[in-house]
Amino acid sequence: MATQKETKPKAALSKVSDNSANGGNSTNANKQNGLDGQLDHARPRRPSVDIGLDMTAETCVLLTQVVSNQGVLYVKTRNYHWNVVGPNFHSLHEVFEKQYKMLEKAQDETAERIRQLGHRAQGSLHQFIEGATLRDEERDNLDADTMVRSLLADHEECIRGLRDMVDTIEVDHEDVGTADFLNALMQKHEMMAWMLRALANLG
Repeated sequence: MATQKETKPKAALSKVSDNSANGGNSTNANKQNGLDGQLDHARPRRPSVDIGLDMTAETCVLLTQVVSNQGVLYVKTRNYHWNVVGPNFHSLHEVFEKQYKMLEKAQDETAERIRQLGHRAQGSLHQFIEGATLRDEERDNLDADTMVRSLLADHEECIRGLRDMVDTIEVDHEDVGTADFLNALMQKHEMMAWMLRALANLG
């Protein structure tokens, strides 16, 4: 008695045939979708932080001034660290070193805050001098007391400027994060000013 061959249902055969025909296309499509996703992820985007682009731009203009002042004050403090003389040389040499290191770190953090908001941080000496409200030190052979008082005046100017910026950024720009950042920065300037005020016997 002849045996009949087992046959697959036509529907199943059709499904197998379709998968074989489209298998390559399906795999390629999946790969392409994955590549598109990677490229899309790599493209630069403005941060979505519920703050208008105009507001972040205005905030970064203020932060750029902060970076510029930090750059000028850093160079001035390091200049005094190198060139201070007199009976208080050792203590002032150490204080100035501690402060220029604090300023260097603060400037780095401020520039990175600008980048976090989606803008470019300016980084040239020319841009620092042009954008700063503080003045570069061009005098030579300053005595130690003049150095201390000069740095103190600069820190106090920074404190006043930061206090105004905090109000503007928090209220007008509705950027509480940057306002908190500047509040912390202002406290660092207040601490450095306190140390310099004590060294100058100004209370």
